Amino acid sequence: MNVLYTLIFLLIFTLGCSGSNYPTLNGKVIHRESPDLKFSSDSIELQSVSDPKLVAYGGLSESGEFAIESLVDGKIHRGAPAGKYRVRLLISDDDFEHKTLLSRKIDPKYLSFELSGWTLEVPGTNVSLEIAGSSK
Repeated sequence: MNVLYTLIFLLIFTLGCSGSNYPTLNGKVIHRESPDLKFSSDSIELQSVSDPKLVAYGGLSESGEFAIESLVDGKIHRGAPAGKYRVRLLISDDDFEHKTLLSRKIDPKYLSFELSGWTLEVPGTNVSLEIAGSSK
């Protein structure tokens, strides 16, 4: 019985420690003028302010909701290392009509880390990233 308790303790300890390295971040992208705008295979990309080689991604649901994942040492982790990140939107190339629609409705500055003005802190929950319309 002591072996079983030891194994359970080790499993909980291991899972607890591994999860703390990649805190979760979830939220939603919202278009100010078109709150019902649909996202289709689009995503956001995060770039660490302290280590620009460290990036994380969040696929967007149709309604703009996301949960961040990181690729570290060839493994996908739910969440990202704690810290401050710059953020940009990535519009999918899968559907030409969708890409054209979003390109007309979204200011191109949101496609750039340098221009978007978005920053996020990990960990975080219920984060909102607001998009404004294009000036085209």
